[in-house]
Amino acid sequence: NLCGGGYWVKATDSIGQVDSTLVNIQNGSNPPTPDIYFDNVNILLYTTAKASAYQWFYNSQVIPGATDDTLTLMGMQAGEYFVQVEDSLSCLSTSQVLTVTFGTIGTFAPKGVSLYPNPASRGQKINLKWDGAPASLHVYNATGALMMKTRIDPGICVIDTRYLPAGVYVAVITGKDITQVSTKFQIRP
Repeated sequence: NLCGGGYWVKATDSIGQVDSTLVNIQNGSNPPTPDIYFDNVNILLYTTAKASAYQWFYNSQVIPGATDDTLTLMGMQAGEYFVQVEDSLSCLSTSQVLTVTFGTIGTFAPKGVSLYPNPASRGQKINLKWDGAPASLHVYNATGALMMKTRIDPGICVIDTRYLPAGVYVAVITGKDITQVSTKFQIRP
């Protein structure tokens, strides 16, 4: 079995003349294109693709040591991410690119909610503007621990950061007749 891709074939005849040509293998044994997902509670990207090896990329550059099926997004680096998987035959497949922008990830930008300032300094109040119905607000840290829980009404809710250490957080809004809405924010020391 050959991996899909281009191969140079070199031939030498009986009098020593050499010729080569590029052959493209269209239906090679490459693994399926890996999927890529965002986990908004643990602030990470992951793939469910089964592979012998994984390699994550940031802005088309290899991320050293990022060789697992998950990639933690600590520090909220904006840019383009993708994963490349390798099967047991060393054939490769690459996921689509997921663009991470500050405060939102890919197409996960929440509608009806805004959070500012972001990032905020510790002790600074963060305003969460909510356009939906009354709901519950849960704030989780980067390890998924619940740090704060409160009820919110439409309008502006204030998140007091005095009791939250510096780090990355996810604000999750849930309620009756509300699809879960989440947004990420950062508190600096």
